[in-house]
Amino acid sequence: MIRASKQPPHLVLPYRCHRKAPDDINVYTDGSWINPLQQYLGLGGAGVWWPGRDPNAYQRFSNAEKELAHCRLVPKGLMLYTPIGGYSGSSTRTELAAAILAIMANGPVHIGTDSQAFMDRAVTILGKLKQRNKRKRKGNWQTTADGDLWHHFEEAARAKGPHATRISKVKGHVTQEQVNANTHRSVDKEGNDKADQAADIAVETHGKDVVDVARILHRRHNSYMRFMQNVTKHIVEGYLIHRRLIEIEESKQPSKKHRFSTALRTITIITPMLRFAGSTFRGPLTITMASRIRGKLLLMCGRSSKGCSTRNAMINSKQPLGWRCT
Repeated sequence: MIRASKQPPHLVLPYRCHRKAPDDINVYTDGSWINPLQQYLGLGGAGVWWPGRDPNAYQRFSNAEKELAHCRLVPKGLMLYTPIGGYSGSSTRTELAAAILAIMANGPVHIGTDSQAFMDRAVTILGKLKQRNKRKRKGNWQTTADGDLWHHFEEAARAKGPHATRISKVKGHVTQEQVNANTHRSVDKEGNDKADQAADIAVETHGKDVVDVARILHRRHNSYMRFMQNVTKHIVEGYLIHRRLIEIEESKQPSKKHRFSTALRTITIITPMLRFAGSTFRGPLTITMASRIRGKLLLMCGRSSKGCSTRNAMINSKQPLGWRCT
């Protein structure tokens, strides 16, 4: 019998850092999530770019980095990346995972990210951790979107020290023209591009066959969605054309609604007369004439007087017509 473990999940945490986070960004993070519209086809990856870092010379890999990520040493720095999957995956989740990888490094970190949603929440968590005598967060992270990773982020920042972690916003996919116009720094452009490249490499670690099949199914699903949208559009257009033709045809002759309104006005006028006749003359002839008048009015309303039990009820009960017409 398989039983669920009551023990909390194992969280890889960094070492304590006593230095303050630098003022300038020293690590860039980014996330990639393909096929976002179909959750069962989504594949993602988290990428981290350390400019100028050489683990063979200084700032060696931490045990947490070795356990969580793959690495690739390039001439200008170091790439860390890891694949992210799951039915609840999203781009924000991959950005969060990349930030966790960055915090796992030895020493203080100043993270540069292009995700505003991640930055807003992460800065709030770090601000609460920096407050003295702050009680531990109450509640359960499992009730929050991506709560498992947010819990990991909070515990990692607490273990490392909230003073040793800082997060800043950088613009993603900056063009060279924007750099030449001095609206963005070239170092931030290169750092974000390298982190995005690392995230794409992380997606490829799912396997070429898996990525190709997911993309094929994604394209087929999109084609089917476009087809169904066109079918729905044609059905609505056909209905509108049909209604317009009916309105044109009804405008050429009096409509049933018009006949019903005319008959209703006639009933309103004749009913008092029938009540007077029924209350004054209770003979069979008066009842028969009143029944015929009522039948003609029903025909004008578009209803059939056949099978109507009103005439027989009036004849059998011998009640005044006025009581039966109310």
